[in-house]
Amino acid sequence: MRAAATAAGALVASAAVFAVRGVPTDVGGWRALGVSALVLAGIAGITCSRWKWVGFETRDFARALPLADPAAALPTPRPAAYRSFSGAQAVAAGVTALVLGLLAHPLVAPFMACAAVDDVVVALHATRWERRHGVLLWRGRVPQQPLGPDRFLYSSPQGS
Repeated sequence: MRAAATAAGALVASAAVFAVRGVPTDVGGWRALGVSALVLAGIAGITCSRWKWVGFETRDFARALPLADPAAALPTPRPAAYRSFSGAQAVAAGVTALVLGLLAHPLVAPFMACAAVDDVVVALHATRWERRHGVLLWRGRVPQQPLGPDRFLYSSPQGS
């Protein structure tokens, strides 16, 4: 949901920038915006690859620490969408996009939404990895079972 927060902030700011400065008619600028989104998706795809020197997402997934007691890490009963959407991130992306769009060029504002592409690609890769390996991954802290060095994720026990 980080991607949704980033995109929402940037798109709201884009609407404000376009209302103040007008919608750019420069086709080259819009084309550059699309190419930027594709390049960012490609870079995110490379970080999810199996190449050992750049595939750090896959390496983190494989090194996830299996929990002895998964109930210790279960989330609170609040709705998952509310808990995972970051209002602060949406505001930060929106303010950044608004300021840069007004001061520099109007197409900088929607470019901030391209930052969400990386989060979407990593989320899709994580979902695919979880399904292929039959485990669930999550970030967080479990006091009874601290993460070791170079470990950033917990996983459900194998086969559960």
